[in-house]
Amino acid sequence: MRTILLAATAALALGASAANAATAIYTITGTADGSLNGVAFDNAGFTFTLTGDTDNITYPGSLQKLDPIDNASVTIAGFSAVTLNIPTYLSRINAGTETAFNGVIGGNLRNLLLWNTATPVDFAHSFAPVGSGLAEYIGNTFSTTGGNLTIDIFNSFHDERPITISAAVREVDGGGVPEPATWAMMLLGFAGTGAMVRRRRAVAAVA
Repeated sequence: MRTILLAATAALALGASAANAATAIYTITGTADGSLNGVAFDNAGFTFTLTGDTDNITYPGSLQKLDPIDNASVTIAGFSAVTLNIPTYLSRINAGTETAFNGVIGGNLRNLLLWNTATPVDFAHSFAPVGSGLAEYIGNTFSTTGGNLTIDIFNSFHDERPITISAAVREVDGGGVPEPATWAMMLLGFAGTGAMVRRRRAVAAVA
């Protein structure tokens, strides 16, 4: 009986590890015309760096959606990196070949970038840079930490300016903070183990 109880309490303690989480960094590159804080740029390379939590990936209908993105920054050639001041998310449809980087501007949902990937992508897993066929740059102005960023709408749908996207998904384990239920299991397991140790000592003292 003592052996069974000890095994049960040990199993509770071992099973009470923190739940694994996965963070992802998505990198979107391309070139565009526009302006940042009133300074124009022409055919300038850009890199969007998006950080998200794969726990926020959902599958509504035919979509795969990562909402929200925790942090979205952009570096444009000739400018310092800036962070977007609007809620953003990633989505893809058509079996993963049509991808959009979306944002909320003035309370309205906007596609900031929209493109067709050469092969399907899956936001839940790492993938190497995937190029695009048709790319659409949406003409919107949105707030950043470095001033307003505008993408020129007159350069939409240009195949000669491809977009690439890549993902690096990393599981985070061991350093996570256990949830309340996990703490309860750990405490129960340790308490049971402690009780068994005390009982054994008491029995040994009587003997």
